[in-house]
Amino acid sequence: MKSILTTTCVAAVCTIAGTISYADGHAQSWDMPMAYAATNFHSEHGVIFADKVREYTNGAIDITVHAGGSLFGGGDIKRAVQTGQVPIGERFMSAHANEAPLLGWDNLPFIATSYDDNAKLWEAARDTVNAQLADLNLVALYTCPWPGQGFYFNKEVASSADTQGIKFRSYNSATATFAEELGMIPVQIEAAELSQALATGVASAFISSGSTGYDRKVWEHLSHYYKVN
Repeated sequence: MKSILTTTCVAAVCTIAGTISYADGHAQSWDMPMAYAATNFHSEHGVIFADKVREYTNGAIDITVHAGGSLFGGGDIKRAVQTGQVPIGERFMSAHANEAPLLGWDNLPFIATSYDDNAKLWEAARDTVNAQLADLNLVALYTCPWPGQGFYFNKEVASSADTQGIKFRSYNSATATFAEELGMIPVQIEAAELSQALATGVASAFISSGSTGYDRKVWEHLSHYYKVN
């Protein structure tokens, strides 16, 4: 039985997977872990998805969303779904590109720079990506685009000369490559841990959407934002 996992990506994607089973006459209660804060629009979309599933199944499937890594940390969600610890979950797909490079399909910079372009990209990639996920006992239920990404720093940055040696929060192989090419040191940090990492100096820069910056109140630690989309 396929698992259902949700994923999210730099260029824009969320996908869901989990184990679907029905017991005649008995409602199914599903826990759905998500990595981002409850105020993040990805988590809000997860709640909308859960409400629609409840509506369309007449209550036969009741999904509870656990935002902010409260049930499983972001890095543990995929495995939790694959091993049946939870039947469904959302996860940033490209975070697993080291395991399956195809899952970084939307991480090439500037391939899709608008929501319309992202929809076209997903339409072209859908069958191939789901074939890859099937090999992992997963299936994509929906995708949710991110806004364009931007760089956050605690100082003014005019060129790569200003980025040398900076500890840079990365969340997949693409952002780690960004860091290395700019002379920075990539540090793998989940979104739920970002505020603490910035406060303690574990990282002092990162690339992400404006929504993540808002969720984590990064203005309390960083001073400069560079929109690069």
